[in-house]
Amino acid sequence: MATTRPETHDAADAAVAASFRQQLRFWLIAAVLFGLFLWLFSEILLPFVAGMALAYFLDPVADRLERLGLSRVMATVIILFFFIVIVVLALMIVIPVLASQLSDFTARLPEYLGRLQQLITSFDPEWLERRFGVKPEDVREGMNSLLSSGVGFLTT
Repeated sequence: MATTRPETHDAADAAVAASFRQQLRFWLIAAVLFGLFLWLFSEILLPFVAGMALAYFLDPVADRLERLGLSRVMATVIILFFFIVIVVLALMIVIPVLASQLSDFTARLPEYLGRLQQLITSFDPEWLERRFGVKPEDVREGMNSLLSSGVGFLTT
């Protein structure tokens, strides 16, 4: 039975620890650089990520159409056609609902702003003045001007 010397274990352990520290340093730097990349390009990456997700989920559909005898190009055209039809149908359903809700909101906007003005000025006037340095009359006047300019903007 051969015995190894403790010095050999210590040297091997030190080499493994150094290698681990080097790998850890590399991956930490890589993670920081990747995070910086995502932060810098976050606004332009969304279409690419959405495209990759669509491609990932629609690839099995294209494979299935290929097994049915269609070429890859024809399968892609069919998938694109159905995707466009679904988007158009969804917009045909969603846009009228959004339009009616927007018209209801604009009709009720003066009421909402009046309630907001009442809520703000119903607090203790001294508290408003102490906390924010604003007189309740100034808040009322500001809300009235906001209301009139907002209604004027929405009606035009």
